[in-house]
Amino acid sequence: MSRFDITLGMLSILGTVVIISFLAMGEPSRMPRDSRGFDVRKVESGAAMFDQYCSNCHGPNASGGICPPLDATSGLHGGDIGPGIAWRLEELGWDPQGSYEYVYSAIESGRTVSSRPDRYPGNRTANAPDSMAMPSWGQDYDGPLRPDQIDDLASYIVAFRDAVPDDATPRPTSTAAPTDAPTSEPPATTAVGTGSTEGAAPVVGTPGTATAETAGSASTPGAAGTGATAGAAAASTATEEATTPASVPATAVAPTTTPTP
Repeated sequence: MSRFDITLGMLSILGTVVIISFLAMGEPSRMPRDSRGFDVRKVESGAAMFDQYCSNCHGPNASGGICPPLDATSGLHGGDIGPGIAWRLEELGWDPQGSYEYVYSAIESGRTVSSRPDRYPGNRTANAPDSMAMPSWGQDYDGPLRPDQIDDLASYIVAFRDAVPDDATPRPTSTAAPTDAPTSEPPATTAVGTGSTEGAAPVVGTPGTATAETAGSASTPGAAGTGATAGAAAASTATEEATTPASVPATAVAPTTTPTP
């Protein structure tokens, strides 16, 4: 091997290293771009399969039908924004940021019952009570779709996240009004015949117009024109009646006559 051959080989190796280094400089920007293109192709493939397999139940563009919507209004997307955005996942007990995992699982294995049967009964109806609300589509569950096809379908559905604004308003939750605080004063109670007003609200009367009620009757709480004097008079009268023994009617005695001799 001549010196020329050795030199040429070294230059070839050096040129290859330079070219690879130059290409590697643009690799960080190329990878996300190509990855985005790959994701777009998956979404397009998933959209075509959705129209073929899913739109009959979930509606066109995943807007809902006899099965729940899956679009940006479905409560499946935007869990990364904050609580209350992916509210449907939260209600089901899933990670709000795990929309892809939930969708993939539901497609692959199906759903025995609907999460909202009152609005979206799915395939389980009164005429078919033993049917699954959503059939399983994965080949591992006797369905027709391969894992890569389910991946495309799930990718299409989670792509609706792009339609959820970053300042989306969380779904409002109903809050019950507190019931432990009293809303009004308790009614006043008066012991009839004793004049006792223990626990009753004070009665405010007009000065100088208090009048005594009928003897033996309790004053009416809150009535206009009755004051402390009327209550005291009623109490005194009731006390006197309670301590005075009841009168016993006299027994008629037949007159006696002395017979005349």
